[in-house]
Amino acid sequence: MENKNQMMADAAAQVSKTAAQVSAAAAEVAAKEEATGIKEQASQTFQNVKEQASEQFASAQSRVSDLAGQAADKINSFSDQASDKINDFTDAASDKFNDIKEQASEKFSGFAEKLKEMAADALESGANAAHNLASKIKD
Repeated sequence: MENKNQMMADAAAQVSKTAAQVSAAAAEVAAKEEATGIKEQASQTFQNVKEQASEQFASAQSRVSDLAGQAADKINSFSDQASDKINDFTDAASDKFNDIKEQASEKFSGFAEKLKEMAADALESGANAAHNLASKIKD
């Protein structure tokens, strides 16, 4: 019986050893599954972060593009305003120049008329004096 007990003890030990091996193998499979799950979760988290970063980058690019467009519009508006002011100034300067030119022309024309009158008066006076002198000489 002792032999039988020994065999049962050996069998129980073998079963216990096999159960321990099965338990260790199961623990190893569970650890691998958990590691795979953690790896998949980390991969999904990385993918989510990557997508969020990509969306934020695209949003930032869009905002920068919008701001650049607004800046270009402002620059064009300022350029148009400056051009309008320069044109207004040029027109005003041209008008003033034309006014001055007309005034000078009028004054010169008036001066020329006065010179003609003075020359005519001088000629008439000279002619009268010459006529008077001729009359005196004749008498």
